[in-house]
Amino acid sequence: MAQTRRPAAAGTLLALVTLLAGCAANGRSARWDQESERAFEARTAVLLGLGFLWAEPLLAPGLKAQEARLLKAGETWAAAARGPSAGGILRTAFSQVGQPYRYGGVSPQTGFDCSGFVGWVFRRHRIDLPRSSPEMLAWGRPVDRVRLQPGDLVFFGRRKVVTHVGIYTGDNKYIHSPSRGKHIQESSLDDRARGEYYVG
Repeated sequence: MAQTRRPAAAGTLLALVTLLAGCAANGRSARWDQESERAFEARTAVLLGLGFLWAEPLLAPGLKAQEARLLKAGETWAAAARGPSAGGILRTAFSQVGQPYRYGGVSPQTGFDCSGFVGWVFRRHRIDLPRSSPEMLAWGRPVDRVRLQPGDLVFFGRRKVVTHVGIYTGDNKYIHSPSRGKHIQESSLDDRARGEYYVG
């Protein structure tokens, strides 16, 4: 137990020291306007991001596979300052594992269908997606399967008709709300349990 705690503590300490250094280096000047505030936030985000990048090798040995994938997927705080991060989207998605499938469901209170789940996750990060999986596919920008990144949407179907959507998590896996009687879970892109194949 001590072996897993020590690297995590060291990594956290390193990230905090970097953040404090950033705050000290970016002390407020007499003239503090919105532009100065944005610059301060950006510099601090970069320094904190560097701290977590340095900490990652120390944290990795004590992490489970899912946690390691989340850490790998998470963008730096510098990227998060520009918009939603893949790590944040995946954390939101994994927070709903076990929620039941419900046709037409769009919230934790009602349960989720596949596109309802994906839409709910992205709305938590201020991204409004179309309601149905075919509309989402038409709305997005195609990405080759070999270039998929965690946080990308993945689509499945039968006879070239899109019928299902989920969120790519890395390692050829995705998180989704599968079908009636099942719960939100992580599955392989190659899983044909629903009788569908990967579309894009």
